[in-house]
Amino acid sequence: MDTLEIWSSVLTFGGGTLLTLDALFVGRRIRTEKGAIRLQTALKKRKEENRSKNPSFTLTDENDKPLKTETELSLWLAKMMFHWAWEGYLLVTAGFVLDFISKLRKG
Repeated sequence: MDTLEIWSSVLTFGGGTLLTLDALFVGRRIRTEKGAIRLQTALKKRKEENRSKNPSFTLTDENDKPLKTETELSLWLAKMMFHWAWEGYLLVTAGFVLDFISKLRKG
């Protein structure tokens, strides 16, 4: 068996595992989003109650842009979770390319 065939199998399996884990953690992401929405609501309420004391109760993204709506919060959370799917896709693709190259070398 060729080294490329082994690596293609390893990468394809690793990518498939990442994509499977990404799919299995959907429940956790939903709970995270619900918790973040509750936190955002609580922070808005506290901000209104303490407007004169400290107006800095706001969720922000990595660029310090405030997340004002539930849609902005959902999009930010989806972007944070996107890396698992992307890494899985890259591994599966790399495995496919190595498999294809190994078959071309044999034929």
